[in-house]
Amino acid sequence: MIDWPTAAALVAVSAPLVAVPLTVVTFHLRTLREHQTSRQNELARRLEVLEGTVGGAQQTLVEMQRDYTTKEEWLRESMAARHQLEKLLAAVTRLETEIDVVRGWSRYIESRLHAAGAAATRDAPEEDVIHPHRAEQC
Repeated sequence: MIDWPTAAALVAVSAPLVAVPLTVVTFHLRTLREHQTSRQNELARRLEVLEGTVGGAQQTLVEMQRDYTTKEEWLRESMAARHQLEKLLAAVTRLETEIDVVRGWSRYIESRLHAAGAAATRDAPEEDVIHPHRAEQC
């Protein structure tokens, strides 16, 4: 058996042999852990920046899609408005034509009435005179 003073001497001699490498290993592991932590923090920061960029890209894509849809709807609405304007133009043209026809008939009737009035003043018989209420029947 080893007595206490011998054991203490053995520990005193072996302590520097064990403590120095153990200290080096401890500092090396601590450095590795600090490097790993700093690297993990850097990657977390980059990931946050990347997520922010992707979020901005998604927002831009949604806005572009909304703008495209709006432009598509605008085109559809403008074509519908153009179609309605063409219908309105056709109706206005038809009404102008009808008004011109009515004006033509009214001028014709006025000229006939005027001619009939001139003939009546020359003592023409009553049957040849066109009366206004009879002209509407023609």
